[in-house]
Amino acid sequence: MSEEAFQIIMNMDMDEIRTHIAFHCAPLLAGLKMSNLLTVSKTQGKCVLKIFYQTGISCHVLWESGDKTTFLLYHRRGLEEYLECQEVKILMERLGYVHMGQDEILKGVSTRYRAHMEERAQFPHEIGILLGYPVEDVAGFMDNQGKNFLCAGYWKVYGNPMEAVRTFRLYDKAQAAVMVMVRQGRNIREILQICRKISFS
Repeated sequence: MSEEAFQIIMNMDMDEIRTHIAFHCAPLLAGLKMSNLLTVSKTQGKCVLKIFYQTGISCHVLWESGDKTTFLLYHRRGLEEYLECQEVKILMERLGYVHMGQDEILKGVSTRYRAHMEERAQFPHEIGILLGYPVEDVAGFMDNQGKNFLCAGYWKVYGNPMEAVRTFRLYDKAQAAVMVMVRQGRNIREILQICRKISFS
């Protein structure tokens, strides 16, 4: 999080669903990222589905507990295209996702994530792929057990730190801009429309 975004949220209600979505999913809303994770109270889950209905952003429930719901929010076409990349396919096959389409993969990841959250299995590293992290960074994290990274920000970097830092700065810029829009009273649909017309690069 940038200092600018930190200053903006100091006097905002982070429990308010619109603010919560904007803060945690700004790169997605800004069109810089194909997906984001979002965890909300179970009572807010239906509200999330309503907010993103017919916006072009899909909502997949990764896990539900007694009081929390974790969504993968994603652009369906963007995720499909990423999963079709050869290097992504190779890593996903290494993780057991052989000849699977997007819906099968999401179902499999949900099953593994649920097992992890219930402390029955290790963390499913394929979530890094679903979040669009570079393949070399996901593989590097797995092979190094989260250690020996070159730098860290929105994820731990093992491949190209210069490119990653540039991306982190874009995400920070988007987060600050989106939080300003929320403070101005914009709703999520309005923010999505505005972000389609501006550039964060």
